[in-house]
Amino acid sequence: MRRYRGWLAVLGLGFAAACEAGAQSGGSPPPVRYPGTTARLESPARVRRGDSLSLRLLICNETGSRIMLPMTWQGDGGFDPIVRDSKGHVVWRASRGKPRFAGAESRGIQPHQTTTYRATWNLRDPSGFSVPPGTYRITGQLLNGRDSVIVSVADVPVVIEP
Repeated sequence: MRRYRGWLAVLGLGFAAACEAGAQSGGSPPPVRYPGTTARLESPARVRRGDSLSLRLLICNETGSRIMLPMTWQGDGGFDPIVRDSKGHVVWRASRGKPRFAGAESRGIQPHQTTTYRATWNLRDPSGFSVPPGTYRITGQLLNGRDSVIVSVADVPVVIEP
């Protein structure tokens, strides 16, 4: 995982990132790779309590042909980030409380192009309370309407500061 942080730091982006080959901690599922793609989850490394956290899942088509990602998701295209606290408990999941099935849909990615999915966390738990300062770990995943994971990237840390 250090490899990706260093690469992004050289670019001056100030983001932490992990790709499907990144390290994992105990509470995160193993990464899932869609054939012919690579994936990266980007998040600011630090955010102040009371702000919001912007997340991006980038999926790159590494082939010479168009790839269709099979999705049947409503609204945000199936990007379902999960945030866990230091004990591995889920404190936020983008899909919680949202309808999932919206009919068959696919998103095409042209050869050697990248598509980006976005989500924003308001740094609140499911009860609506602000989460305490600390280190949290994010798993970014792309789901279809049957909750099957198409792509996942695990273990991007973010520090919430007081």
